[in-house]
Amino acid sequence: MKTLSLSILVAACSLLTACSADDGASAPDVSPAEAPASNELSEDGAVSTLLRGGDFRFSLADSGVHEILRKRCEEKPSAMDGPEKTAPDATHAEKVKACLANAEVSAKGEGVSFTPEGGDRMRFISYAHENGEKKVLIEALVTISPHEPGIIELTDGEVIFPKLPPEELPKGRLLIEVVDDTTIAMDKYPGAHPRTGGARLVYHRASR
Repeated sequence: MKTLSLSILVAACSLLTACSADDGASAPDVSPAEAPASNELSEDGAVSTLLRGGDFRFSLADSGVHEILRKRCEEKPSAMDGPEKTAPDATHAEKVKACLANAEVSAKGEGVSFTPEGGDRMRFISYAHENGEKKVLIEALVTISPHEPGIIELTDGEVIFPKLPPEELPKGRLLIEVVDDTTIAMDKYPGAHPRTGGARLVYHRASR
């Protein structure tokens, strides 16, 4: 089995993290998103919270990627397909509006889940919904360890799905902020800090 750094997981966490060939590997020149104030869990507290597992749904409204998404839609209005359609003779502004609306619809069905596998190992799944059905984007076994107060690091990623050739696996790390028992956050760009990276993605624990 091949192992890899967990930065690849960020690339599959949501439509906003799916980088195309022209998307680039580094963060764009935008101001960092302000992370909301948190109680800053201790390192052990953050680890134990996530080790309990759970399903976390992506929240576009709470994430700091609106500017990135807007620019993407302005440059390529067809980037986000969905229920919102435009006429062939629609203006650029109308196409951008539809692109943003489709992104919001898609984002509602996206999330990540963590399932305890014993000790400090977890099963990480990133998923989306297509035509009402849940679709697994990536599944991997990972090791969770403390990084700093309120921040944990996922390492030793053993990808189960999809099977990718080694040359397609990016290098780096995946840091996750455990804001509290119900909220986690990460950054769109591999290796970036979830509090200061500039493309903050927020997820809320799903109701049981």
